[in-house]
Amino acid sequence: MGNYVNGVGYPIIKVKSIATGLFVETIQLDLCMEGGLVEDYAEDRQSVQLQSGEIIHYDFKGSRISFTLDYSSYVQKANLFLIERIFFYASLPDSYQLFLTPRNDVSPRVFEVLMLDGVFSLGVQTGGVNTVGHKFPVIKFITKYLVGKNFLDPDEIYLALPIREII
Repeated sequence: MGNYVNGVGYPIIKVKSIATGLFVETIQLDLCMEGGLVEDYAEDRQSVQLQSGEIIHYDFKGSRISFTLDYSSYVQKANLFLIERIFFYASLPDSYQLFLTPRNDVSPRVFEVLMLDGVFSLGVQTGGVNTVGHKFPVIKFITKYLVGKNFLDPDEIYLALPIREII
């Protein structure tokens, strides 16, 4: 029994060709290091406020979730090539759709995402030719559509979930 929601596994990105409707690649990244995988929720609300300050109508539309995959403290060379592929597919939004499963151990949580920004930083760990790897890459995604937070308890996943199958 875990004391967490949404899982603790590694992120998976599935790439779908818009032209064929077929999935062309599945990219599995290693776990994020110290910065981790962070989900930020921005709720989209609509309200009508009277001049007196009273709110007479309040409607929650959903959330946009921003996902930050932080490899800034350490990333291996193999993951850098995978991250570069993600940036490539994201740079062609008319050709490819990206679907993120933030944690592989909670596979029902799948979101269609866009790259939040095109910023990519890269540095080398100390050690010269004997370095253990790189640092600084951070990938940021945002859900393409308004969604629910879709929190899931990994201990309860065996239950039938009312989630639309994307993949």
